[in-house]
Amino acid sequence: MAIVVSYDRYEDLACEVVVFLDDETGDCFQVQRDLPRTPSTTATESAIFQISTGAGPAVEQGIVAWQREGNEFRFALSPLASRMFGGNAQLRFEARAAHGDTIDDIAAALERMTRR
Repeated sequence: MAIVVSYDRYEDLACEVVVFLDDETGDCFQVQRDLPRTPSTTATESAIFQISTGAGPAVEQGIVAWQREGNEFRFALSPLASRMFGGNAQLRFEARAAHGDTIDDIAAALERMTRR
């Protein structure tokens, strides 16, 4: 299984997203957040992040904790979020970056997006 990860910022949709995509099955795990409404809005004042599989409703604050080791990302999910993944409260992805991103870029985006 090959997991590709990317970061995208959509000004026209006023959101940003990190997507972990299984390029063989099309399954995905998304972390998304609305962009701040005004230039003076800080990251902590902007919208709460959500997670999604790309199908069905997103779950707010679905990540309890996450960490990165090299190219591996590990996520601990809230009980509600774990239901999207068959009750699995832990997700792990060995990923390669896409679209000119680096794994460091992705980790920095996740850190900023999930900061409480």
